[in-house]
Amino acid sequence: MRVLAVDDNRDDLEQIQRCLIEENDIDLMLCDRPDQALTAITKGDIDCLLLDIYMPAMDGLEMIQQVRALQGDSWLPTIFMSGVLDAKARGRSLRAGGDALLTKPIEREILIPQLFAMNRLVHAQRELKAAKERLEILAREDCLTGILNRRGIDQELNQAISLSWRFNTPMSLLLIDVDRFRAYNDLHGHPAGDQALQKIGAALSNCLQRQSDVLGRFGGEEFILGLPATDQAGANAVADRVLHTFEQLDLRTASNPQGHVTASVGVSTLIPTGGSMQVQGRALELMQVADQAMYEAKGAGGNTRRSATCSEMNA
Repeated sequence: MRVLAVDDNRDDLEQIQRCLIEENDIDLMLCDRPDQALTAITKGDIDCLLLDIYMPAMDGLEMIQQVRALQGDSWLPTIFMSGVLDAKARGRSLRAGGDALLTKPIEREILIPQLFAMNRLVHAQRELKAAKERLEILAREDCLTGILNRRGIDQELNQAISLSWRFNTPMSLLLIDVDRFRAYNDLHGHPAGDQALQKIGAALSNCLQRQSDVLGRFGGEEFILGLPATDQAGANAVADRVLHTFEQLDLRTASNPQGHVTASVGVSTLIPTGGSMQVQGRALELMQVADQAMYEAKGAGGNTRRSATCSEMNA
């Protein structure tokens, strides 16, 4: 546990040091200047703060407000210290953001249990944060294929389109629909269909060439591949690579005239021309144009691609 003690009185800091000198689990830092303490806290490696209330340059109540502002969603457990703690001082300390209070001179028998109590808060906070991060990942992940789900796609595409508009670069999107997949399920069964979708998701992941590319399962047997900073020619090349990937995947089936699972790919490209950036509207336009192109590919018998450029709207 890493503890930062802040007090303008060096004697009080040395008393804290004497109290904790035998505690191997506690790494103590001493600081007699609030501004230096704030710098240490911004580095993010402090687990608990021992803070004197009354200091000449910046009192503890003012400092804790700056600490809370720096932390954002996280929380640094804070124990206030003072030689005089009447009821009003205690109330002000807790309202300002303190978690506990100690009266000087600091006693070892009280300080150590308080620090261990704060350490339990630290561990609980970390576990809660980790659980929140896991839930956020699950909320964006398709449970069958492990790639992005519809929610994750929407978030990533909106961000990509925003960057595309800001830097005046084209944004392309591929809508990939597995041909005759209902017939595949009817012939091979739904468990085999799920396995096929898993293999397709993994194979499409290998088509990604940049970290900024966005791949997700749109729903059912439809997949989306977002390509930031990619013009129509580049997107068509990726679409051809997707079709080749299906051929190499070689999911054999009598439900498709090709003898294996194929896909129809619709390609849409958005070219920024200035005006207001309506991200959700641009994303919808990209999807609608890609969807229309994909159905044209299906109308041509599948196992091919069709592409179109979005009509631009200047506001």
